[in-house]
Amino acid sequence: MQSDTFLPLQSTGLGGLGISWGANCFAFEDFELERIGISPAWIKPFYAHAADEVGISGPVDDALTPLIANMDHGRIQPPLPLDSNAESIFRRYRSGERRYVERGLYMGQSLLAMLSRPTGDRQANPQFDMDFWADLGRSVYRPKFTLEKLQALPNFTHLTGRLATRFRDDASGVTVLCRQVGSNTHEAFTSRKVLLAAGAINSGRLALASFDDYDSKLPVLCNVNHWAAAINLSMLGRPARDRRHSLSQLTVLMRTAENPDYVLAQLYSYRSLLLFRLMKNVPLPPRQSLLFMRLIVTAFTCINIHFPDYPSPDRWLKLGREGGENTLIASCAFNSREKEWMRSSERRLLRFLMRLGCIPMGMTRPMHGASLHYVGTLPYSEEKRPCATAPDGKLHGTSHVYVADGSSWRF
Repeated sequence: MQSDTFLPLQSTGLGGLGISWGANCFAFEDFELERIGISPAWIKPFYAHAADEVGISGPVDDALTPLIANMDHGRIQPPLPLDSNAESIFRRYRSGERRYVERGLYMGQSLLAMLSRPTGDRQANPQFDMDFWADLGRSVYRPKFTLEKLQALPNFTHLTGRLATRFRDDASGVTVLCRQVGSNTHEAFTSRKVLLAAGAINSGRLALASFDDYDSKLPVLCNVNHWAAAINLSMLGRPARDRRHSLSQLTVLMRTAENPDYVLAQLYSYRSLLLFRLMKNVPLPPRQSLLFMRLIVTAFTCINIHFPDYPSPDRWLKLGREGGENTLIASCAFNSREKEWMRSSERRLLRFLMRLGCIPMGMTRPMHGASLHYVGTLPYSEEKRPCATAPDGKLHGTSHVYVADGSSWRF
């Protein structure tokens, strides 16, 4: 991809980017589904199937209840205990919860695609703090688990080592053209229907290439995310319980009366095996740096802040020609109003955390694309135009190709 303003990440791992996701798992509210382009009444039964497949744990009676209003609470497993750091932060929030909620500030324990009870061949999370390093007991859902189930079926074939380059759709069906990565030879596969689910960036690329469209600019949505580092004063120098999971502990939702869209933040405690990566940023000799980090490590809190994203003519992808290969070109910019809203929301969130005893130490604002949440390249549209998706999921301009990933989302 060619871009100075958009840096997406891709993965060839089994299951794609979900091979190492943070497992935060919520259901959309009705107004969000309508913005996306999905009927709330139509999608609700599928939430139950998804919850059964991935296994979800978390509370169903805290300030985050709106996030699971469309989910059958009976399918949600009980939450695992909060770690010591998050527990102290949450205790202070609960003491003033009514006041915070009146101001549009909601905090609760994160809902996670992680088992707290054994289910099938998967075990409850052992709380060894190794969730970003190992799949102990397969407690945290990975997309490869579903793929492995499909691979055991007699009518399923999984082909690897191919790069899909385009499809051809006609009255009789679809032909998918591929290139073998190792030998660089070409193959073609025919089928009655195709589900296009290569991730929004690659689904958009395939659609443009299949239509030989080198002029259109596809919208691309990717929520901006920022990282803040903070010290939880109540844990400074205090020991923490060893038993914990590594994933998000708490989630904060922030909204205003004028804007129902959430700014969402997830709080992580930093007790992984990477303490040495922080030491190099401490302006002390190594020995003193290690002592300092040992003092603050149980109080160290990472906050991942996510902002909503909307279609904009300033954020797009298009197909270019480069040495005979199809190359994606991207440009993503935010106007002054959007930037100011993000800055003011960020300040408001950090003030809220300071009231809870979390003192911000620094902020990282990665290049756009770092959140890994890419949607919107083939948006839902009643209008029959190329590179758009009909309400029933069919890609306009085709007879047998259906969009089955977030490419169709408008929000």
